[in-house]
Amino acid sequence: MTAYNPLTDSMGFLLGQTFRRVSYLTNLRFRSHDITAEQWILLLCLKERGSITQTELAEASGKDKTTVTRLLDNLERKGMVTKCADEADRRARLIDVTPKGRRTAEELVDVEKQVLDIAMSGLAPDEVAQLRALLVRIQRNVKAETDM
Repeated sequence: MTAYNPLTDSMGFLLGQTFRRVSYLTNLRFRSHDITAEQWILLLCLKERGSITQTELAEASGKDKTTVTRLLDNLERKGMVTKCADEADRRARLIDVTPKGRRTAEELVDVEKQVLDIAMSGLAPDEVAQLRALLVRIQRNVKAETDM
């Protein structure tokens, strides 16, 4: 029996490498729009949910609060989001997507889909569906253990 080698046998390592490569390609394609994939996710969440707090945005996007703060600062400088005090809780800040941010989020949907089409090329539709289902199950398993 061959010894386990985390660099070649670890599903976690493989998932991480795959994520980084898809993210890299996505960021290359997004570059002309002056936005990163991480920033785009925040715009999509805001576009879908409307004005929400940074804490709610962190939960919706699956990112930690520190990362969300950094990403929002960059998006605000680019004129894609606004921040204002929450009248219900003065300690909280409400975040909203601007028209420019909304347009950018919408324009990049097709670009991201093209990246995923490249990543999934050679896979049959039923294989893609199976991969999605398996990844969702893996996420649920990990979430149950980590409360993330």
